[in-house]
Amino acid sequence: MNNKKLTLFQLYMLVIQTQVGIGVLSLPSLLFQGAGKDGWISLLIGSFIIDGVLLLYFLLLKKHPDKTLYEVLLLFFGKKAGKLFILLYAAYFLSIGITIVVQFERIISRWVLPETPTWIIGLFLIFLAAYLAKESLVIISRFDVLVSPFLLVLVIFISFALKDANYLFIFPIGEEGLMSIISTSKNAMLSLLGFEILFFAAPMTEGSEKKKILAGILGFMSTTLLYLYACIVSFIYFSPEEIPLVPEPILYLLKSFTFRVIERTDLLFLSLWVVLVHNTLTSYLYLSSAGLTFLQKKKKSHRKFIWIPAISLFIGTLFPEKTDEAVTAFSKYVSYSSYLFVFLIPCAVILLSLFIKKKETDNRENQKA
Repeated sequence: MNNKKLTLFQLYMLVIQTQVGIGVLSLPSLLFQGAGKDGWISLLIGSFIIDGVLLLYFLLLKKHPDKTLYEVLLLFFGKKAGKLFILLYAAYFLSIGITIVVQFERIISRWVLPETPTWIIGLFLIFLAAYLAKESLVIISRFDVLVSPFLLVLVIFISFALKDANYLFIFPIGEEGLMSIISTSKNAMLSLLGFEILFFAAPMTEGSEKKKILAGILGFMSTTLLYLYACIVSFIYFSPEEIPLVPEPILYLLKSFTFRVIERTDLLFLSLWVVLVHNTLTSYLYLSSAGLTFLQKKKKSHRKFIWIPAISLFIGTLFPEKTDEAVTAFSKYVSYSSYLFVFLIPCAVILLSLFIKKKETDNRENQKA
């Protein structure tokens, strides 16, 4: 095994750990707001669309197997324009990090530490994430594998709700209407962000291009199944009248359970969830700092730049007012940016690479003629 390369299983877990974070708690409520009890169908539609994007990425990976997205941007757009795109990507990943930390602060403050200043909660998370993010992607993926059993524990906790579930709550299926289901799928797609780590991790992974993209798709599908399970359990545990009242359905349903040795199951769940949020933030800090290395005349290790996005991230989380309106407005800005950086630009690069390849083929045929 090459210690400087990720294994296929590490790539698989890296995709999952980058995706699973804040969304697992808030997604059921978010989908219900748009498509009611049919929100789980919107999740499936969104996942199918992203699967198509991943298959398109396979074409780019096949043509440039050893290049990350940053290197491909420099190749296609040249030094000046390429570096501008990279700077924008670094800022975009940083904005995702700000969203993660602000949402994390609000949830921990509301459920565990109501008297603790939120900036202290955010500072601890950022410091721990930066400490790991300064390492190579191989080390980060190894940690992801190490804590992967936490995901199984979370699934077991959620499953306790099945004994009090009312399966009639999700029927009749499709009652909310096709347009509502389809329009809500965009929210599902944004909650599944994190798969873009493939654009950077696949070139550093052992194995053929087919095996790499398969590992990535399996990781994405595993996250989709976890989210789907969390949504369906929430929809059959809470009535349609109750779900709009609970912003984090998973925590509320766990709070209702007590065991002989565990009084607050929701707090135990949160202690494991914190690790997942840390892993997600670590990935985005790594991507942001890695982008900064390409802005130098001579490329250096991202370790030298990790504290630039980390400090910027901390400053960015010190909102003048962390009201619901301010946080929602910033989250919408990040969401709209995601369409550009995760879908539009990569797909444009893929189509451009296919066009160049076709042009090169036509030129060769003309020369032969």
